[in-house]
Amino acid sequence: MKTPKTTLNILVVTISLFVVAVWFCSRTGAAEKTYEIRPESTLGAYRSDSARIMDAYERLMERYMSLVEGKLVDIGAGGQTVVKKLDTIEKKIDRLATRITRIEKALDIQPPEPGTNKAAEKKTKQ
Repeated sequence: MKTPKTTLNILVVTISLFVVAVWFCSRTGAAEKTYEIRPESTLGAYRSDSARIMDAYERLMERYMSLVEGKLVDIGAGGQTVVKKLDTIEKKIDRLATRITRIEKALDIQPPEPGTNKAAEKKTKQ
């Protein structure tokens, strides 16, 4: 009779372990917990054709404005070189006028009055 008694003991121990396991699972509160899941993937906003056209136009205008700005800088630099050349020409003309004045004084020649052209008068007399 020892075998049915040991089988009964094993059965009682197994059932008691099963009851204890079920009791512990219900005591943890795992069935009552709620979990919040926040997905990290987002979709881009829907953009209409007109919105995309407006963005493309804005990008085009920004490029155009930067191009115009660059060209204006180039024109300004070209203007500076023209001004420098005109200044050198003016200095050369002033030196030439000074030399002519000294020559006229040395040869005792009267300078022409401003506004009269003696070469034109000579041609009309001939």
